Amino acid sequence: EGNFIVTQGGAELRGDRGSYNNASGQSILIGNTTLVVGDRQFNTQRLEGNHRNEIFLLEGHVKSPIDSDLEVRSDAMVYRGATEAATFTGEVEVISEQWRIIANRAELSDGELVLFDGWKEPNTSIQSAGEEIARLPSLLDDDDEGDRREAFDSLTLDIATRVARLNVAEN
Repeated sequence: EGNFIVTQGGAELRGDRGSYNNASGQSILIGNTTLVVGDRQFNTQRLEGNHRNEIFLLEGHVKSPIDSDLEVRSDAMVYRGATEAATFTGEVEVISEQWRIIANRAELSDGELVLFDGWKEPNTSIQSAGEEIARLPSLLDDDDEGDRREAFDSLTLDIATRVARLNVAEN
C-alpha cells in the first residue's frame, strides 16, 4: 500500500495499492492508478496487468490526455503492448476546449483516434439563465449540404494535424 509501482519492459504502473505475482506476471492496482507507456499516460481507478503478454485492463473513469487540450475519457480501456493500441469502451468522450464527441468505442493507435458505434456530438449549446449565449462549432457542419451525420459510420481525428476524416458508411 502507498506509492505502489511496477516497472516492466516499457510500461510503468502506479497506484495507491496493488499486488504483483512474479510467477504469473499478473498485477492488480487499485486507487488512483496510472499506466505510462512511452509518452502515453492513462489514468483510472483500477488496473489489471498481464505483463508477459503486455495487456492491461483499466476500469473506472479512464482518462488519457492526447495533447495539451484534447482528452479521451471512458468507462474502460484495454491497452495492448504488442500493437501499442488502446481500445476505449463504455461511454467514450473526446473532449477539447472547442468541442466534444461521444461514442461507444474508440481505438487509439499510431497517433490516430477512431470513434465507432453510434458516435454523436452532444448538445453544444452554452446557456446562461436558460438562454443560449453561444454554440460550439460542429465537426460535421457543412454549409452547402447540411448535416451529413447519417452518411458516415466512423470519425477519425488525426491528432497531429487536428483534421477530422470521415469514413463513408457502407450500404
